[in-house]
Amino acid sequence: MNTITAEQIKEAINTFLTAQYHKKSEKEQKQLVKAEQENDPIAIAEAREALRPIQEKYQADHWFQAAEKMAGQLNFGTHTSKGIHSDAKGDNIIFSSSPAHGYIGTHSIDSTQLDASGNAAALPLAAFFEQPVSGSYLMRDVILAQLPALHGCFGTDSARSEHYQQVFYYYLTAQPDAPSTHERNKQILWAINPDENEYCTLVPLHPSKLTHEVYLNINHRRYSDEQKTARENRYKHPDKPQVPYQELLDLAATQLGGTKPQNISLLNSRQGGRQYLLSSIPPIFQKRAFGTVQLTKYDSSLFKSRAYRHKMRYKIKSLAEIIKDRRNNVSLREQRDDLLAEILMETFAIAATIQQQPAGWSEDSKLNFEQSLWLDPNNPDEDHQQDREEEDWQNAVAEQFADWLQSSLKEIFKKDSQIQSSDFGTPEYLYWKTAIEDAIKASQRLGEGVFQ
Repeated sequence: MNTITAEQIKEAINTFLTAQYHKKSEKEQKQLVKAEQENDPIAIAEAREALRPIQEKYQADHWFQAAEKMAGQLNFGTHTSKGIHSDAKGDNIIFSSSPAHGYIGTHSIDSTQLDASGNAAALPLAAFFEQPVSGSYLMRDVILAQLPALHGCFGTDSARSEHYQQVFYYYLTAQPDAPSTHERNKQILWAINPDENEYCTLVPLHPSKLTHEVYLNINHRRYSDEQKTARENRYKHPDKPQVPYQELLDLAATQLGGTKPQNISLLNSRQGGRQYLLSSIPPIFQKRAFGTVQLTKYDSSLFKSRAYRHKMRYKIKSLAEIIKDRRNNVSLREQRDDLLAEILMETFAIAATIQQQPAGWSEDSKLNFEQSLWLDPNNPDEDHQQDREEEDWQNAVAEQFADWLQSSLKEIFKKDSQIQSSDFGTPEYLYWKTAIEDAIKASQRLGEGVFQ
């Protein structure tokens, strides 16, 4: 790092400010280009006038003056308060010690990565600290190292530049002298001496530095090009030597921040609010009997099979009960969508187990054309594989699912006077079809293999 020069730092600053300028002035620049193409001097002058304050804002002297204020509006840390509750206003903590135990934790990550929460409008400063300078070194690494090359880099006034450098260093290393919590944070009373009523109050914080590292690691294992290629080769080129790939079982996710993940923290915003949850249950490896639904050789469709309909009967009845409630409110719509998602999730799981049968099993069945392509993906027959590549069988499966769900609900409503089966028409059918189409696309994006 000591080989980093002032020129490299200044170039990184200029790159960052230029990118910010182009990002914030995209609309005005398009207007200027249009005006120049039309050779309209008045419009050109107006567009340039609109660009002038944005250009001034992203001049180094102006931007660093604003950045000093941003620094006071952000709370940096490896462990955040808002990750526990979005309205929590407790302190963030920078954890940097190395415990003697051998457990994996934040201390295991060899990185100066910090999260930031506070005023979302001040997050550009956090992005500035992430700006690459040289090799793998970022602006925050250079500031934390207090390199002599930083002298005079933060503006034309060397005294002000030194001041900004110290401000940034302070906020990147600041630890609260008296850490404060908030009523929205959780508190745990840890017994020290219960007989004497002595307890220690523990305030859990969200380990965002660790969870972000886990998020990046899991995404690489699931979506990297080499992992995707290895999965595809297993089915498309089974005759070739197979490269091992990884599957993460029992993986769940939770969403922090709703539609505004940036209100939680910088790293949470980069994750789109998605936080992975690993199973805490010890794995049990055992051979399972094939499938949760057994298709007979006489079944023409998974959805029409007696085993599938029997397994789904309670969920369909519950869905019908929700639909019978004619109130149009958010709660009921969410209940309906959640139940529909459960039906689709279980359907995909059933399909995945059926797909594990010996390749070519559907040849001796009466399964319809599209579902044989779906549920017998490894059939070695060349025509079968060509049809899988060329035919739009996913759409046909979606239509068959929607038909089954529509007719199942109509059958229930035949026996109920509160709602007429004739009330169910094209809009409802299209809703079920769209739901499974969206689920199929999500499954394909995740590389789950059920609809590959």
